[in-house]
Amino acid sequence: MGWSWVRVSTGTSPKLRDCIAEDPSATRFEECVRSIVEAAGGDVEIVQFDLDGRLARVGFAWEVPRVKNAVVYDLGGRQEHDFLDAGDIEGFRTREPPTAT
Repeated sequence: MGWSWVRVSTGTSPKLRDCIAEDPSATRFEECVRSIVEAAGGDVEIVQFDLDGRLARVGFAWEVPRVKNAVVYDLGGRQEHDFLDAGDIEGFRTREPPTAT
C-alpha cells in the first residue's frame, strides 16, 4: 500500500467547494477531505493546516496508483509526495505495464 502527502488549498477544488458550501470552517474542510478521499478509495491518515488556514496537508493511504491520482485530482492537490515500502516497490517492478483499452 502506498502513502502520500499532498498540499491542498482550502478553496480551489470544485469538489471541496461544493462540499464545504456555506461552512468554511476547518472542521468542515476536514470532513469534506475525508469523504472525497474515501469516495476515491483511499484512507485519510492526517490533515494538518498551515497557520493561516488557507492550505492543508493531507496524508492518505492508497492501494493502487489510480486511487492516488483520483485523490490528488479531486482535491486539486499540489506538491504531492509518495512514500512506498520495499514490498510496494518490488511489486510495482514486477507488474506488467497496463495495456491500452
